[in-house]
Amino acid sequence: MRHIQVEKNPSLPEIIYKKLLELIKNGKFEVGVKLPGEKELAKFLNVSRTALREALQRLEMDGYVNRRHGVGTFVISNVPKLTAGLEKLESITEFVKTKELQPGTVKITVKEEKANSAIADHLQLKEGESVIHLERVRTADDKPFAFDIAISSPKMIDNDFVLNDPEESLFAHLENDKNTFLTHSHCNIYAENATAELADKLHVPVGEAVQVLEQVYYTKGNTPVYYGKSYIRNDVLNFHLIRRR
Repeated sequence: MRHIQVEKNPSLPEIIYKKLLELIKNGKFEVGVKLPGEKELAKFLNVSRTALREALQRLEMDGYVNRRHGVGTFVISNVPKLTAGLEKLESITEFVKTKELQPGTVKITVKEEKANSAIADHLQLKEGESVIHLERVRTADDKPFAFDIAISSPKMIDNDFVLNDPEESLFAHLENDKNTFLTHSHCNIYAENATAELADKLHVPVGEAVQVLEQVYYTKGNTPVYYGKSYIRNDVLNFHLIRRR
């Protein structure tokens, strides 16, 4: 007998969570504002205080509010707070989707340039060989959180990708159009202070520290495919790593 998948209706706390999140994101409850007390807020939303508490707990876990015992609940962010393990290699597009957010791409620039000695070494090319330099600002629910640079051979990032679907996951493009599967990367992680140009792209103050992931992506046969550098907002995405003795 074939199994039939039945869609599960959202619970009341889930509905309240989404409603409050909408009010935070559209500015009804601005960052820094103290939310109405539980009794007043429950009456405003026409819900029970028990269901409201569960929704507020999730908002706190997701980094949108801070609940202070005996003081109240304060809005501390209107951007999504994401966490990711460093053990798994996945595209930004797929990662954002797993968090039930809408991935997006803005401020796309593409140029052809000559590989300098560092890029040539990373990608096993000759210095001066042509490469495609792709820059994109990545968003989650329309909020910018990462500025991505990808550099590769024109054989991998070609005109078809650049002209037709530059918002697509680069991982998906390589797999679907180039039959190239990325299996691992060599990654360096460090911090930099945002320049004026980077601050404008990520909507952060000039000089604010951002996380940097600098990587070279490889196939199973250890063939380098592209060099990537991602500047990531600290207030939106945090990484964690399981360490074992």
